[in-house]
Amino acid sequence: MQLGKKSRILFILVGFPFLFLLMSSLPALAADVAIGTATRLQSEVYLKRNGQSELLQIGTSILLNDRIETGTDARLELSFVDGTKLTMGANAKIIIDEYVFNPDQGIGRIFFNILNGSFRMITGNIAKLKKKDVAVQTQVAYVGVREMISSQEMHLGNMVFFYSMVLLLSVMMQADVF
Repeated sequence: MQLGKKSRILFILVGFPFLFLLMSSLPALAADVAIGTATRLQSEVYLKRNGQSELLQIGTSILLNDRIETGTDARLELSFVDGTKLTMGANAKIIIDEYVFNPDQGIGRIFFNILNGSFRMITGNIAKLKKKDVAVQTQVAYVGVREMISSQEMHLGNMVFFYSMVLLLSVMMQADVF
């Protein structure tokens, strides 16, 4: 089918701006997809999203670019869609900068920015993917887990011990802090 000159001009005038608007809205749509939930909570924890602050509740969805702040004596556990668990201690602040979990393509990426406080992270199914990148940035260092050897379970009598072995951690200090 041949398009006439008027049809091509109309497509250029109407079609391209429409495609541009559609493509520019895709990141905003992706930012509204839940990547995790608050699963355990103690004391007051605040969620800051799009300039608004609210008290976090168990079951609250976590989205990209959320800023989460725990109060005094607060604890929080976040569970992500791949099974990754992030636990935050009291007076902690974190921003969820990037999270990708696409098992069909074997791609996973986690990037958190820890602004303050203590945390513990146990990776889920992202650690099993071929193309994975797990990193945490703090005020003084960037920590990336590059290779995971295995997670193991050890039984001694009635007790069960879990342990993980990490082959390589890369830590880059930020010189401007010192």
